[in-house]
Amino acid sequence: MHMKLAPPDEESSSTLQPEFQPYKLHFVPEEKNLLLEHWRGVELFTDRVVITQTGHYYMYSSVAFRPDSPLKCGDFQYQTWNNSILLTRPENAAVGETLVTATHTCCDECKHNQETTYAAGVFLLQTGDSINVEVSGSRLVSYKPQSTFFGLVLLGSYRTEG
Repeated sequence: MHMKLAPPDEESSSTLQPEFQPYKLHFVPEEKNLLLEHWRGVELFTDRVVITQTGHYYMYSSVAFRPDSPLKCGDFQYQTWNNSILLTRPENAAVGETLVTATHTCCDECKHNQETTYAAGVFLLQTGDSINVEVSGSRLVSYKPQSTFFGLVLLGSYRTEG
C-alpha cells in the first residue's frame, strides 16, 4: 500500500503557533489518486491501517514539516519535531507502541530546511494489528502527496497449518 497522509480535520488558523501535542495523521481513501496511491491486503480506515495477514512488513512514512506561519521556527515553543509510525495490538487497544521515529529540527537560516523526514523499518506484524502515523503537533506539516505519505510492503508471510 502507498497513501498520502492528511490532517484528521481542518486545521484552524486561529493562532500563528503550531499546537504541540501528539497529532495522528489520516488517510483519505475516498480521494485516491490512482496513479500514486493504492492498497490491497490491508483494511484501510481514515485513522489507521489494519493488517490482515501476519508477516514481516517494510513500513515507511515521509512527512514534510513546513509550518504555514509568518513566524520563524525559532519563535515556536519547540524546534524539534517527530514523525512516528505507531502500532496498536488488538489485545491492548488503549496503548500504542512507537515502532520508529524520524526527527526534524527546524532552522530559519538553513539551506536544506525543505527536506522531509523519513521513518522506516521492517517489523513482524500480526493479523489485527493497527498502524498509524503521528507527528509532534498540528499546523506543522505540508500535505502534498509527493512529500507526506505512508506505505507498507509485505515481505514474507506466516501460514499456520491446522
